[in-house]
Amino acid sequence: MQPLNPEAPLSPDLELAPIGLRLFAFVLDAAIAVVLVLTVGSFAVTSGVSVGTAAPAMVVVAAAYNIGFVAAAGATPGKTAVGLKVAGRDGLRPSPDAAVLRFLAYFVLGALFPFGTIANLASMFADAQRRTFPDRIAGTVVLRELRAA
Repeated sequence: MQPLNPEAPLSPDLELAPIGLRLFAFVLDAAIAVVLVLTVGSFAVTSGVSVGTAAPAMVVVAAAYNIGFVAAAGATPGKTAVGLKVAGRDGLRPSPDAAVLRFLAYFVLGALFPFGTIANLASMFADAQRRTFPDRIAGTVVLRELRAA
């Protein structure tokens, strides 16, 4: 498989996702992921596990949610709800490797750096193809899912 050229133009039949829809999808996915992570954390703590010990399981849940949906379906539930998809620059579903890279970049930016999530989301405004830092790292774009009429 050839590596994707992150600066190659998109196919003309692909439509970039509007920033507003991306932000709304992010909020939906964050809400879903928070519920899942807190459910796992609560279950662990009520089972007698310390929060520190439960933290890795909570990260695994967040990773499984993001990586699993992007690799298997090309979109998280939040993106699907608003008609968006994650794709390689060819418009096809990203590889599992790209899904892992996207999640790791989101995790590092969001978990390790103050205001990393805000800077990441703001990076869409500075990119002609509305890519976030994780999109640039993984060679992906977020597209509007064009439905056949």
